[in-house]
Amino acid sequence: MYHGNPSAETVSVALPSSTTIKNRRWFSAVPLIALGCLGIFCLLLAATIVLALIPVYLPKRGGGTVANRTFDLNRANFARRI
Repeated sequence: MYHGNPSAETVSVALPSSTTIKNRRWFSAVPLIALGCLGIFCLLLAATIVLALIPVYLPKRGGGTVANRTFDLNRANFARRI
């Protein structure tokens, strides 16, 4: 039961066209592009949150730190006792 070579019309239909191959390459890259965009978005979101929290943890202007104020109050109380 040997069959001869298929006709030229059958072969051209069976082989994928160059456009189909290009579309497959593009569709295979879509998940990588989506992951890259998602990663950049998450990085920008994290940077925004960190930069927004900086003023919360900085001391007020000219106020010094809490530890220095406590030390000054203790020193003043000690000086009053003498």
